[in-house]
Amino acid sequence: DSLKSIVRDVFVTYVGSAVGIMEKNKKAAFLSDAQDLLQPFHAAITVLNRDGFNRETILERSNSSSGNNVID
Repeated sequence: DSLKSIVRDVFVTYVGSAVGIMEKNKKAAFLSDAQDLLQPFHAAITVLNRDGFNRETILERSNSSSGNNVID
């Protein structure tokens, strides 16, 4: 299995469906600070639906050739 040899540091932002617009905006203000603090990482992914949050999807979306970094 080729996935066993892949190592990546991935910054994951989770925004639950119950989070309101105002709260999302407040959290977004701190996102760049958190990313700066936790550098370096290979990719940044935003998770909107935890049902799709699994190893395979993370590896797919964290690939530099992937045009989509959102798991919805």
